[in-house]
Amino acid sequence: MTPLRRALGWVIALVLLAAIGVYFRQLQWQQLLEVEFRWPYLLASLLVMLICRWQLAMIWRQLLLGLADSRSLPLEACSASAINTVFAKAWLGRYVPGKITGILARAYFAAPLGFSKTAVITSSLMEAALQIGISLCLGLSCLMLLSHSFLPVSSIPLLLLLVGMLLTALSPPVLRPILTWAGKKRHLSIAAEHYHWALMAKLLLSYLGFSLFSAFGLLLLILSLTPQIELNYLQVVAAQTLSSSAGMLAIVAPSGLGVREGVQLLVLESMLSPQLLLWSLVGARLLGIIADLLYVGASLLAYAQPKRSRKETPRHSSH
Repeated sequence: MTPLRRALGWVIALVLLAAIGVYFRQLQWQQLLEVEFRWPYLLASLLVMLICRWQLAMIWRQLLLGLADSRSLPLEACSASAINTVFAKAWLGRYVPGKITGILARAYFAAPLGFSKTAVITSSLMEAALQIGISLCLGLSCLMLLSHSFLPVSSIPLLLLLVGMLLTALSPPVLRPILTWAGKKRHLSIAAEHYHWALMAKLLLSYLGFSLFSAFGLLLLILSLTPQIELNYLQVVAAQTLSSSAGMLAIVAPSGLGVREGVQLLVLESMLSPQLLLWSLVGARLLGIIADLLYVGASLLAYAQPKRSRKETPRHSSH
């Protein structure tokens, strides 16, 4: 990354953080302490976040097995548990500025299972591109449906054009050369020719389900703060998907810190009071960190347990 691009990324992140600070100057801080949490909703939101991380691992598994020659690999290496463990070990790399860290970590942890560096890096780049593109498409589509109350009707043609451009960019004839070019820029070997229409359709459906379920987790978090509010699920979906894609595009921001919150603030501002909005933003970030740690720990324990059981099983000699 050039110094100019790095500086630009920091400027964007700082501007968003400053906007958040200015917005919350109007807060009545005493009312913040009066908010009562509904713990069942909060725990349900945490559970949804955990499941979403597993969903992402399984989507990456689809891509990885589609690009690698899985017939030459041991059955255990291709199992959901093994690949989920690789994904979990590399997951905390998202807190390191520069998205390439997590991708290289996947390649390192997947190597002992027999997966080539090319297959891991290609599938990881495809996963990132598809997740960003599909999240943007879904978020913009929700904004179009909300245009009567959220955006002027005149913006619908522009949003339709953006969605069409994003879907075109995700198509195999367009995305394959983009990934190949990105690999050359990073001096990485990319096997983009394995990306085809059937795989694209399957991944579109997978990411659509993931995005809607992830937004449901944010909805539960908001409900844990206030049961007496009229929530618009489309608006929550737009906030979750657009903030997720913006956070992934903000290369310098660890885990999209500040960027995700800035986008959610803009989208949810008309639905929540400043006090509830602050709790929602802070709660989403803190719950996300807790979910990350629980997901990594649970994945490692779940994968290690069967291996430990096999080692402890006594071998009976035949007579």
